[in-house]
Amino acid sequence: MPPPPRNPDHRSPKRPRFPPPPPVPEEEEEEEEEDDDEFSDISADDEEDCSDESADDEEDDVEVVAVVTVAEAQSRRYVGSSSSTSSPVKLNSSEILDCPTCLEPLRGPIYQCVNGHITCSPCLPRVYKQCPVCRIPIGNIRCRAMEMVIESSAVPCRYAIYGCKETTLYGDQAHEKVCPYIRCQCPVTNCSYTGGYKEVEAHARLQHSWDVEHLIPFVFNTPQIFSINLARTSRAVFQEEKEGDMIVVQTFKRTNGGVCVTVSHIAPLSLGVRNLSCSLAKLNAYTTLRLGVMVKKIQKLREQEEPREDFLFIPDYMLSDNHLKMQICVGSEFKCTGLELGVDDILNTKLERQFKLVMDKGTLDAIGLHPDGPVKRVMYWDSVSKLVAPGGILVITSCNNTKDELLEEVENFNMRKSNLTGDVSSEAASGTDHPPFEYLSHVRTYPTFMFGGSVGSRVATVAFLRK
Repeated sequence: MPPPPRNPDHRSPKRPRFPPPPPVPEEEEEEEEEDDDEFSDISADDEEDCSDESADDEEDDVEVVAVVTVAEAQSRRYVGSSSSTSSPVKLNSSEILDCPTCLEPLRGPIYQCVNGHITCSPCLPRVYKQCPVCRIPIGNIRCRAMEMVIESSAVPCRYAIYGCKETTLYGDQAHEKVCPYIRCQCPVTNCSYTGGYKEVEAHARLQHSWDVEHLIPFVFNTPQIFSINLARTSRAVFQEEKEGDMIVVQTFKRTNGGVCVTVSHIAPLSLGVRNLSCSLAKLNAYTTLRLGVMVKKIQKLREQEEPREDFLFIPDYMLSDNHLKMQICVGSEFKCTGLELGVDDILNTKLERQFKLVMDKGTLDAIGLHPDGPVKRVMYWDSVSKLVAPGGILVITSCNNTKDELLEEVENFNMRKSNLTGDVSSEAASGTDHPPFEYLSHVRTYPTFMFGGSVGSRVATVAFLRK
């Protein structure tokens, strides 16, 4: 039996091929050579078939964008031009490169199955290292081309449809967190309106200003009494009468008793939005609890979860029948925190008052690195000893000195002060020998390591008591 005729086409039958192009007249050959060879294999009949089906058209668009981007990314990688100096490839939408499993931006390393289906690294353990499309085990096959696409792709901000003009690298969400066009949600109970923060303020003024039970007007820098019925609601919403800023006071019941109270500002995190401070107080007949804090900016209220910072804890004995009555005062910057910010030269201080607590975090280290370090350190201790009030505490945190070195430095300062005031032995005999500082305690929870048979830590925090 003779063997079957051999197929003259030596190309692999696994990959589908486009039909050969129709013959080109000799007059048009020169024009064809100038055109891009990238799409020369596509015939006119195929273009008409693709235009008939809209779904196929969208898929073809995605494939074309991806192919062009991969080619450009690979040319940059192998030609030798660094990604930091070359301009990134711009995509019309960031959703083109989203992970098909979690629908979030792809994050490297990116893995693929033998059929080419990709999965980002965070999703790999979630799908038990199996392809979510064809259920084939995913090994250690990396999709290097897609990783290069991600590294060299720029996408518009997701809030571009609302007016944002920023373009960022794909997967970089730093801008979106502080974008002034981020969407905010109306905090009024049973309202689901979403828009820009100025739009939310205008919506609240138009739709909820009549409902004083759910939207309370207030004025900046003016204390105001309000109450929350914990049996009916867990929040109180305020709106400034002139500027329109919206403030939310939320309550969280703890499982072991008591209530935590937080204050938030419905606004984006962008630098152009003002920073607000708040003084929150629980007033009783014989007890007052007060919290001065910078108001945290949020875009929408979260689920009921116990806060970890910046909250006022109210014990059960200060509550009466689930009725919480409090005082609030909101102002700009640090006006309502009870803090006074200032700048002073520690080596030549102009402060005339003394403090019960003085904390140093790195200042002594910086002085020690100065060329005139020994002289500057003497000036430092003379100045600090005047700032700490008798009975006050000095806390020093250092990365360049160990606990023993800080103790030795304080001891040297005490000896120097004793020598300047007179004979040490005569003062000790009279019982008036009181060194300026004495060791009080130190932090023992820093991570430790062993070197040369000695155990130490990279940071030392020591507290000294001013006599």
